[in-house]
Amino acid sequence: MVSELCLIQIRHAQALRESLAVTSSPEFRPSLPEKFSGNMKDCKGFLFQCRLIFQNSPGSFPTDQKKITFILSQLTGRALEWPDPTMQFILEVDASDSGVGAVLSQRLDSDQRVHPCAFFSRRLSPAEQNYDVGDRELLAIKLALEE
Repeated sequence: MVSELCLIQIRHAQALRESLAVTSSPEFRPSLPEKFSGNMKDCKGFLFQCRLIFQNSPGSFPTDQKKITFILSQLTGRALEWPDPTMQFILEVDASDSGVGAVLSQRLDSDQRVHPCAFFSRRLSPAEQNYDVGDRELLAIKLALEE
């Protein structure tokens, strides 16, 4: 009688475990990233989604050329302008407690808007984090010009 009760409880536990089992779908496909407009706030998420697509569909993107073609197809605007060496450059820098960054831009004759040509950013070393604000800003200028 006791063994029969144990068998019933074991079968019940197995049935419960099987009904609660989580199964993974072998057809996991990340969604296509939203079209990238050049807004740097969205860049990290866009690149992360592209990386997921490349990792989960390696057969679709066997070469770097295929990957680049895919990324270019997802751009809605021009993220960066080709610099015109005859035009004046604008260098904007910023420094925080943990890093520095810079944007190299130009004002185009066609629309008089400032268009970015290049970006730069870097984390500060522990010693550089001890610099005062002015020195961090100067370091950002120095590093951007070296780049």
